[in-house]
Amino acid sequence: MYLDIITNLRQFDELKSDWDLVSQADPNSTVFVSWWWVRGWIGTLANNWFVLGLKPDKQTSYVAFLIVRKQNKEKVLHIGGNPESDHTGFICLPEYEEKAMQDFANYFTYNKDWEEFHILDIFDNRLDRFLNDFSKNKFYFQEFDKTCCPYIPLETTWDQYLAKSLNAKKRNKLRRCLKQVRDNNFCINHVNEDNLHRHIDILLKFWQKRWGKQSSKNLSRYRAIFQSSFESGNLFLPVLWNGLDPVSAKAAFLDHSKKSFSGYIYGWDESYVKLSPGTTMHAYAIRYAIENGYKIYDFLRGAEEYKFSSFGATCRYNRNIFIHRKRIIKQLKRKLKSYGERITKGCSAP
Repeated sequence: MYLDIITNLRQFDELKSDWDLVSQADPNSTVFVSWWWVRGWIGTLANNWFVLGLKPDKQTSYVAFLIVRKQNKEKVLHIGGNPESDHTGFICLPEYEEKAMQDFANYFTYNKDWEEFHILDIFDNRLDRFLNDFSKNKFYFQEFDKTCCPYIPLETTWDQYLAKSLNAKKRNKLRRCLKQVRDNNFCINHVNEDNLHRHIDILLKFWQKRWGKQSSKNLSRYRAIFQSSFESGNLFLPVLWNGLDPVSAKAAFLDHSKKSFSGYIYGWDESYVKLSPGTTMHAYAIRYAIENGYKIYDFLRGAEEYKFSSFGATCRYNRNIFIHRKRIIKQLKRKLKSYGERITKGCSAP
């Protein structure tokens, strides 16, 4: 197959039509390898990224892609999206999987400009096929604990979900949370062109209070991802209000074709903690997903207990692997040189 290396935004933008066709036909793809999500992410990385694109021949359309982030000084590569992506992976038409995994592996085998390839949070069953094409004489793999990513297979109605996934106590709590929005004259506003930036500001403010202050670079990256997601019609970002005061906010990414709803980050005003604003927003999002025909509600990374006990989630897993290049010959030369220097010093006349 013919391999292209895409290194700038103009080239990446020209991939959109092929990328959309491949990702929609790929049963393994998630929103985190969609063109619109990746476009927002790489737009903040300067030149520290590249995309491998494969074609059956030079004149045909692309059939597979792999996004990579570079950490040049340390000669470390990262699979694209990490760490902001909750599910990394490949993008490939099913009929080209074997050849594409082989060609991707061959690229990294013969490209000597890296020492480690960090493949974190990969949610793709083609990983082993990719790894199998690395020579065990030249590379070794280091696999870490898997990452739990709770999710809910959704029912066709809200009442069915409550009945099948939760006990009576939990069902009643979610109903009370949603009822209090109506009874206390709270309101939930969805994101639109006029309020997009304000909703993002509110969300990131709440989120930082929960998880700690983020660098301006990280915040810019989240803003770019949300902007790109909104422009493509794939952003869910409601804010719960008490009059003029924001109470809670939540962002999720929508996969319309695969009917997957991915809850990304959320936060709330701590002064409203007695009203369970976090639980309320989760319940609202799950009900919204069900009512709009989504089949999967993905809580993404993190095995927090509330995802299981309060919402009836089950776990699936991301894998985490480092590929290391063996440098046996160089290491041996260094050892021999060091040994020779010690011998020479030992034999020198006083």
